[in-house]
Amino acid sequence: MSIRTTLAKLKRPSATYSLGALLLVGVGVGTLGVPAFTYVVHETSTDAFCLTCHSGDIGLEMEGRVHYDNASGLRVSCYECHLPRAFWPKVFAKTKSGVKDVYHTVLGTISTPEKFEAHRMHMAMVTWEAMNANDSRECRYCHDEGAWELARQSEKARKFHAPALARGKTCIDCHKGIAHELPRGIGEDHQIEGLDY
Repeated sequence: MSIRTTLAKLKRPSATYSLGALLLVGVGVGTLGVPAFTYVVHETSTDAFCLTCHSGDIGLEMEGRVHYDNASGLRVSCYECHLPRAFWPKVFAKTKSGVKDVYHTVLGTISTPEKFEAHRMHMAMVTWEAMNANDSRECRYCHDEGAWELARQSEKARKFHAPALARGKTCIDCHKGIAHELPRGIGEDHQIEGLDY
């Protein structure tokens, strides 16, 4: 194809519509589509949305936990622990989780409390491995170890935090079960001696 033919195609990309009309449609779709897409991503990241499926299994476990009920009134949402904050990594994580969740919903993998409990260890392990791989990224959005004042922490916290930081541990190494119940029969290799779960 010659340069002249290519330029002619760019000036008149369609036999029916002009370049201006196609650009106008593209701008219109982008102007309406981007905010609509952003809105859908936001709305499907709310606790209300998560609990449409998870109200009968893991959703209610947050109640009574320190990240949900506390003296300061701070309440952590599902997405704050389970999704990255950056937009495109969040979209990728939501897409991956959504496909997996729909697949297992259709199969009925965790459709009863008994099935859920039978799969809890596997689901927990997948989450813990991901958190280890990303250095507990979601925890660190709120818990900045650079801003910690170890001297103001409880004696128990100081006892564990200082050595853990020195050994390069990440939050989930010690804080399994902080938001959800631990799986039954969790092995000693997943627990830290002296911590209350």
